[in-house]
Amino acid sequence: MGSDAVLIAREPVEVVLFGSRFLLPYAPAGRWIVDLEWLDTLAARLADPADREVMTDLVLDQPGGRDVLRDVSRRLLSTVCGRPWWEAYRLLDLSVSPQGLGHLALAGMRPWDCAVGEWCAATYTLYTRDADEKAKLQFDFRLSIPPRGYRDNGWGDERGDNPEEIERAMAKMVGG
Repeated sequence: MGSDAVLIAREPVEVVLFGSRFLLPYAPAGRWIVDLEWLDTLAARLADPADREVMTDLVLDQPGGRDVLRDVSRRLLSTVCGRPWWEAYRLLDLSVSPQGLGHLALAGMRPWDCAVGEWCAATYTLYTRDADEKAKLQFDFRLSIPPRGYRDNGWGDERGDNPEEIERAMAKMVGG
């Protein structure tokens, strides 16, 4: 499947946890949104009950198991949304704000009827479609900033840890 096709995929997704492969059933965007508050255990939450039990045992039996499950869950969100996990998380969060959800509903989008990647793409479009170049750049920049404490190799420095530095850099980029 091509990289963009993942956004509309309605197929199970494979994850690997401590060498064991699990096939997670398709879940619509609504399920991902409801479970988003448990981001660090998302892979186990989306698994079938029998697989969830095996995953739980693996996590409990392995040193650093919770950290590994967190990393697997974040990679899963990145995979199904076609963007870094923190961007997907922020778009999902924006999508259920009263304004965001209202606009998506008026556009005919329903979270229980579409894939999570499709929902994120629609949310991104909602927030950028009428934006001028400066506003779109600001939105894209804010979306792309890794969360505090998270190191993303794409950034190459500690900007993910210093929000004030990020804001200054962004203001400089957009002429502010």
